[in-house]
Amino acid sequence: MNNTIVRAARRYRYVIIDQHAIEDSRLSWAARGLLGYLLAKPDDWKVLVNDLRKRGDLGRDGIYKLLRELREAGYIQFQRFRDSQGRIRGGTYIVREISE
Repeated sequence: MNNTIVRAARRYRYVIIDQHAIEDSRLSWAARGLLGYLLAKPDDWKVLVNDLRKRGDLGRDGIYKLLRELREAGYIQFQRFRDSQGRIRGGTYIVREISE
């Protein structure tokens, strides 16, 4: 057997990710894994810290640390929402496959 990587048959549930994202040496292994997880979600999927915490083995602070790492590397952007009086009322994470 010459193959050291065994892949599943490509039928219907697979993800294609730009290799630069997975090999970006600026990112920790944990951040690369989270980025891969997020890129595997549908385009309209919302990044919610509590949801990520429930799905993994990190606490809230660990999730925020990885999101900050991805943001500093240009893979994630946080867009804040303001109400009609200019007060911040939450926001949305925008995840990119290619860093900016």
